[in-house]
Amino acid sequence: MIKIIKANKTCHKKEVSKFNKKFREFLAPYCVGKPYNRFKGHYPQYLIQYNGKLIGSFLLGNMPAHRYICRFFIEEEYRGRGIGTKVLDKILNTMCSNKEGLCLAAEKNNTVAFNLYIKLGYKIYYEDEGTCCMVKPKLMR
Repeated sequence: MIKIIKANKTCHKKEVSKFNKKFREFLAPYCVGKPYNRFKGHYPQYLIQYNGKLIGSFLLGNMPAHRYICRFFIEEEYRGRGIGTKVLDKILNTMCSNKEGLCLAAEKNNTVAFNLYIKLGYKIYYEDEGTCCMVKPKLMR
């Protein structure tokens, strides 16, 4: 069972720190230039729990027409099982209003993540040298 938990800085400090570090380590080979931390501290962080174990995290913010997810990370041993797909679907269906969609950023050379987002129906609406921003309107579902 998948559960999304809003991180509490007091109760989840160790877990948040662990996932932030793992995310930076994971992202480093895919980034053009330095990994960015521009959203750290600005958006609430959520933890992903699977069968009672914390296995990942993400930040979720608000934009005028979309919710914005960034720093999406799942432990390597849990990837490829459809958990990320279920988490993204759960965010879109339970954390976005009827008119909002879900927006995310992907490093183009992280082909596994990039191809997953395309397969799930996300559309590119902005791209630069190394990153593209993708969106999936809720009404597309």
